[in-house]
Amino acid sequence: MATLLAFPLTTLSDPMSGFFAMRRTTFLAGRDFDPIGYKILLELIIKCRCRNVVEVPIHFDNRLYGQSKLSLREQLRFIRHLRRLYMYKYGAWSHLAQFLFVGLSGLCINLLALTLLLGRTLPTGPQS
Repeated sequence: MATLLAFPLTTLSDPMSGFFAMRRTTFLAGRDFDPIGYKILLELIIKCRCRNVVEVPIHFDNRLYGQSKLSLREQLRFIRHLRRLYMYKYGAWSHLAQFLFVGLSGLCINLLALTLLLGRTLPTGPQS
């Protein structure tokens, strides 16, 4: 899900990877770094305006020791970070998209509630 949410920001197949490298000159060209959470790769790609990103596939085995850092709190921080990156990259269009998303989600909830209520048979009064 995180990859899908980040897709409009970059064309990487896995922007959630934990290992990356870049040229120092590319890093120094970036500005306004202010990442939230532990996923800084998206921040660097967007704010350093990386164009030619190359992915080298790696294989992860199942975790044998320790625990994942991906708690609900970290997931919410990632959503906040994504929102800030969308604002940085798309500006006013990001505000419009947020407005449309909230309106569309409200419409879907209302239609679902209406469908459920109409699907129930309600008594119409005393039966003879």
